Amino acid sequence: MSKNRKKVYYYITGVLVLLAIFVYLRLRANAADATKVLRPIPTVQISDPHRGSIERTISFTGDIDAIQEATIFPRVNGNIEEEYVNIGSYVRKGEILALIDTAVYSENVRQARGVYLQARATLENDKLTYERNKSLLSQNLIAKQDLDNSEAAYKVALAQEQAAAATMKNAEIQLGYCRVQAPFTGYVTRRFFDPGTYVTSSTNATSSTLFYLADLNKVKVLVNVLEEDIPLLPKVEDAQIKVDAYPSMVFHGKITRVSQQLDLSTRTMPVEVDIDNPHGLLKPGMFANVDLIFDRVDNALVLPSQVVLKDDSGSYVYTLGAGDIVHKNYVKIGVTHDNDDQVISGLNDNAPVVFMGYDMVHDGMKVRVAR
Repeated sequence: MSKNRKKVYYYITGVLVLLAIFVYLRLRANAADATKVLRPIPTVQISDPHRGSIERTISFTGDIDAIQEATIFPRVNGNIEEEYVNIGSYVRKGEILALIDTAVYSENVRQARGVYLQARATLENDKLTYERNKSLLSQNLIAKQDLDNSEAAYKVALAQEQAAAATMKNAEIQLGYCRVQAPFTGYVTRRFFDPGTYVTSSTNATSSTLFYLADLNKVKVLVNVLEEDIPLLPKVEDAQIKVDAYPSMVFHGKITRVSQQLDLSTRTMPVEVDIDNPHGLLKPGMFANVDLIFDRVDNALVLPSQVVLKDDSGSYVYTLGAGDIVHKNYVKIGVTHDNDDQVISGLNDNAPVVFMGYDMVHDGMKVRVAR
């Protein structure tokens, strides 16, 4: 093959290789374009921060309990003759709840009164004898021994009269115990026996508890405060209580009793919070969420906690800039309460903050704003 023909051959071969490479690259680019998915521009909603009050709190859970409650026991033995209340009855202090059979106790009073009257009559007679003998002795009509004997008889009669009076009083008290009375005003929360049941005055017996009585005009909740939070207790201005039964209502209470001693097993200190309950909405046994408020900031710049994000550099929010471009805006957070954050610095009142869609954007991204 001549030199000229070789040159032509190499030239044509090179052109074909370059053409093949060009075709391959073009086909590859077209394939990439065909499979390329265009990412849509995210849609966000924006809003300005608002001014308002925000509080610093320490939160607890606990159980609602009656401010005053009592287990009502019978103080005498016998059959229940009558019951005048039932579960849920509202009773006043001194009101009769039940009556225990009075037959035996009435007879005891009658017998004790008879003994007392007899002792009193004996006392009066011995007193007259003693007074008479004193007069006779002054006239030397009786011996001194007779006066001494009458004085001793008088003193014995006086002691017997006092003992009989005490026995009669005790019998009257026992008769009074047959009328089971409310020790304070409140609600009967439990009733255990029906009329006819025999009950005993022993608090260890199974047949001893008649009623549970609770004063619900005011209730309390016990919270266990961590050791590190104890110095905050004197600063507490208010206690806010929420219960599941009334999710839209907030009840207010105040710290009334502090244990002053820590539980060594938990390093917490029991604290009681009293809550006025004039309408009886709060019931013993309800589960309560308690917030002790020890700091309050008025006219604070507030954002929902969910729009405040965090990274290694701190807390930030996304704000909307010119051309619908979002920007990462670092802020300093103060008080946090009830899903709200106080912004101390890094943001002004009119900054358009991304409230929805913040999880789909990044710094410098163009967005579409929902109007």
